Amino acid sequence: MSNAIQQHAAEVPAALQDAFDAFADSQRLQANRSEHTVRAYRGDLEQLGHWLAKAGVTRLDQVQLPDLRAWLAEQQSADLAAASLQRRSGAVRVFFRWAKRQGLVDDDPAAALKSPKVPKRLPQTLTQSDAAGLMDAVLAADRHP
Repeated sequence: MSNAIQQHAAEVPAALQDAFDAFADSQRLQANRSEHTVRAYRGDLEQLGHWLAKAGVTRLDQVQLPDLRAWLAEQQSADLAAASLQRRSGAVRVFFRWAKRQGLVDDDPAAALKSPKVPKRLPQTLTQSDAAGLMDAVLAADRHP
């Protein structure tokens, strides 16, 4: 774990950290997630836990949808890429769905959490001269097999 994540984890309230640990174990062992995915989920959740602690939230049952939206808005205002915001909101939704199934929360505050849309990029196109060169190469290859 990086030093930045370790510093954040030290400030996460114990009740939240215990839930994050149990979730990571379940994702690794029961959901058969890759170590990379588990590490990403854990990092995202520990950042959320750090933010929640600053906001005075120390237990899972205190987390509300506006808290999660405010956390994501703060991430967005820090110019985090839309794809990263999407991954973080996804991690939070998966975590709270799991927490509800485990009986750690009565209601899932992340159920209505929306992910930002990742802009779709058009593929790069060939220039007219590149297309002509490609066609010339194909025609030359056909003449000389």
